[in-house]
Amino acid sequence: MKLRICTLFFLFSGILFQNAMAQKGDMAVHLDLGYGFPSGAESIRNYQNSTYSQSSFSLGAGTNIALAGSYMLSDHLGVGIDLNEMIGRSFNQVEEYINNFTQTSTAVFSGNLFAVTPELILSANADKLNFYGKFGVVVGLPSVTVKTTWSGQFVQKGTNIDLYTGGVAIGAYAAFGVQYPIGDHFKLSAEIFDRDLTYRPATYKNTQAFDGASKAADQTLTNSSVSQANLTTPMAFGSIGLKIGISYSLKN
Repeated sequence: MKLRICTLFFLFSGILFQNAMAQKGDMAVHLDLGYGFPSGAESIRNYQNSTYSQSSFSLGAGTNIALAGSYMLSDHLGVGIDLNEMIGRSFNQVEEYINNFTQTSTAVFSGNLFAVTPELILSANADKLNFYGKFGVVVGLPSVTVKTTWSGQFVQKGTNIDLYTGGVAIGAYAAFGVQYPIGDHFKLSAEIFDRDLTYRPATYKNTQAFDGASKAADQTLTNSSVSQANLTTPMAFGSIGLKIGISYSLKN
């Protein structure tokens, strides 16, 4: 992650000092829509039809919707705050058990994230294609849902749903983008972003049991416990993706 942030910074610094227009004091609001792909070293393993497979895995992958505000302290330096809702895609983990008969467990993992990201903004401040960089600290409120079903002979019917919530995840954010004006106040933007985040849930809740009735007891999860069942597990929420957006300048 640090290498990727440094790469974005040096790519941006090489084009920072172009012919610039006055930008100091500009306040703007931004609306962005994008998608993030799994990032990090995490992977998920499946075993089916006597074959193992492994694929990249991050609960931070999915659709991003963001509302942000920014203020330029100078022609090239600004600050901002980004409010982002991430609706995670689902990942399936399939485990097949073969004895005298076959039983298959399918666990579907999905994550959601609301994140507040204070940002430092570096802007080339060009009058047409304006390149910019963002670097910030992510303060996230994630949640994780795991839905488990069984198929085959002599298995429990129904769906078991576990929910992991609680706690705050702290991470890093970097982005490199370009803006194009479409009027006196509006600008279109496109940016590549990199969010590095790991989550340790603080609470576990069984919202639905296989039989629909006998739910497991709620649990408080910690980093150290006499019971393995009460240990919190690090969950990857990193992503790399693309955002497309529009901004409106409040400066006359």
